[in-house]
Amino acid sequence: MVRPHHPLEGRWLEVIGCTRRRGALGLIVVLPDGSRRVIPAEWTDVHGPRVPQRLGTLGSVEDLLAARRVVDGLLRAVEDWESRR
Repeated sequence: MVRPHHPLEGRWLEVIGCTRRRGALGLIVVLPDGSRRVIPAEWTDVHGPRVPQRLGTLGSVEDLLAARRVVDGLLRAVEDWESRR
């Protein structure tokens, strides 16, 4: 759970299913006492970790790795083009 100030904040919960209610994704989880509850997906990191970007931050590690793949592809294309000249 990542919802601030929630008693289960920072705890890992087993997800056994999901549901949609009024368009919002809910996760069916097993609580520490063994009971099951539906919790809003936005209370979790199911869509990836929530890492606040600091001022001056270029991007996340994933963003930088994706940019590197693009640049590598462009460099290979330029090298191929130059070798054909």
